[in-house]
Order: sequence, then C-alpha cells, then structure tokens
Amino acid sequence: MAASDLAGELDRVRRIGLALVDPDDLNIVHHYIAELESRLAQKAEEQRSAN
Repeated sequence: MAASDLAGELDRVRRIGLALVDPDDLNIVHHYIAELESRLAQKAEEQRSAN
C-alpha cells in the first residue's frame, strides 16, 4: 500500500473511531490506528533511505 493510501486509510479510521462508543470496538480501532501509523512511518523511512 502506498504512503498516500495509508495516510488516507488512517484518516478514515480515525473518523470512524470518533463515532464509536463501545470500548471493545474502540480498542480494535485504536490497535488498527497504531498499526497504520507504524506502517506509514516505515514507508516514510523507506522513502528517506531511497533518496
């Protein structure tokens, strides 16, 4: 997944998280957000290394 796609997915999931009230659902979303943030940081590092 491209960095721009990851950033878009991260924004989308954050908006979904704002609408959730069930703690279990929020926990799932928070874990997914952390995963996306990690993947986005990895992509940024790969791009820096390539330049």
